[in-house]
Amino acid sequence: MKLISLPLVLLPLLAACATSAPTVATLPAELPAEVRVPAGHKPVLQLKGAGDIVWICDFKGPPTDNKYEWTIMQPDAKLLDRDGKQVGRLVGKPAEFDYWAGSTVIGASVATAPAGAGNLALELLKAEPARGNHDAFKGTTFIQRVATRGGAAPSQECSWMNHRQSRNVKYEANYVFYRAG
Repeated sequence: MKLISLPLVLLPLLAACATSAPTVATLPAELPAEVRVPAGHKPVLQLKGAGDIVWICDFKGPPTDNKYEWTIMQPDAKLLDRDGKQVGRLVGKPAEFDYWAGSTVIGASVATAPAGAGNLALELLKAEPARGNHDAFKGTTFIQRVATRGGAAPSQECSWMNHRQSRNVKYEANYVFYRAG
């Protein structure tokens, strides 16, 4: 067996990669005010969402207006830890985060903010009390969707021709879970 010599500067990087526990997010310095978590809450967990946002072509306003728009039907995504291992799933509207170790939390949208062309909006969700026998989501008060990539409404026209048809759009985002404290 041949031993490989590594420069000393790489050792801290390798040590950081050796752990597999989810970590707290490195948040952008400035998030829009609409999606900031109120004072008194601290980030405790970060998971990556990767999958689809399911959009549906539906009426915009009363059907008699004969106007249509793409609206989010639901996310359908894997929840990944920092090593890229799937640890749960995100589905439904309102958003249901299911951590496979036995914890579930539902988040209701409080506010959104633009995230740039082609990207799903940033979002702040207020958490309902977590369910389950694992502490992963226990005490969660807020959830932020940050660092979104992809997921914006489909570019196809939404009209009476495709009313009630759905389209899946690939996306990724970081979800940061907060607790009071």
